[in-house]
Amino acid sequence: MVNNLYIVTPRGFCAGVEMAIKALTWMLKIYDETIYCYHEIVHNDWIVQKFKNKNVKFIESPEDLPSGSVLMLSAHGTAPKIEKSFNDISAIQVNAVCPLVTKVHHEAKKFTESGKQIIYVGHKNHDEATGALGVAPNSMHLVENKEIKARFLNEAKTMSKLQHPNIVSLYDYYSGDEGLFLFMEYVEGKELHEYLMDLGKPLDEDLSRAFMHQILMAFQHAHKKGVVHRDIKPSNIIISNDGEIIILDFVSSTTSIPIYTSSSSFHSIFKYISPLYAYNIFHFSGVLGFW
Repeated sequence: MVNNLYIVTPRGFCAGVEMAIKALTWMLKIYDETIYCYHEIVHNDWIVQKFKNKNVKFIESPEDLPSGSVLMLSAHGTAPKIEKSFNDISAIQVNAVCPLVTKVHHEAKKFTESGKQIIYVGHKNHDEATGALGVAPNSMHLVENKEIKARFLNEAKTMSKLQHPNIVSLYDYYSGDEGLFLFMEYVEGKELHEYLMDLGKPLDEDLSRAFMHQILMAFQHAHKKGVVHRDIKPSNIIISNDGEIIILDFVSSTTSIPIYTSSSSFHSIFKYISPLYAYNIFHFSGVLGFW
């Protein structure tokens, strides 16, 4: 008879780590020589020691790898620069990166190539965070959960100051167990660069003046409130179906690191979407919030 039941956490490995453990076990059956593994295979001393006893050496740098060695890259993901260094040294290299980590790396690369800044929520010096930040070191910024919440509340307060017909409106915000959310105005229209591409010719003088007047009036309103937009660009300007200028992403104005749409631990700018549509996509899916 069971008198006491103790719930132990964590209760197992994620799929990515489980696959990496299987891969390393498979490599031990194939190769007689020492197998090197970049980072510990899992944050579990017992498992790591078992592999050490079977002639696996865990290393933290390409400098620790002898030339011509057999190497496995762990499930946490490896920065491209580090992976290339390992590839130049090793004779055989197996990348056991988790598929979900790979997706984060691909998204980071995609958004970086489109000129966007990315917020990565994680722990400083954690293997997975180090690998992800290495994908785009000049456009990815690491923050931790407490900092994100403080920034969120600051952004909401900033947006609440701005009430202008040429600045997208903040209706409400929410901070709870489900995540952090800003509920903002949905504007029917096109981003400025799309508008210009569809137009197929330069704006005429009168329309150019009208657009610039609206942009400057919006900035004047923001500046009077002590807010400066630090990321103004065509993708942050919408031409509404009524022909009016609407400026987005003033939330990037009061912090050194702009925060935009987010999902899980990965943050970046998404195409402009309505709050209702965003809610339907992201609600109850582990989202930190969306702009």
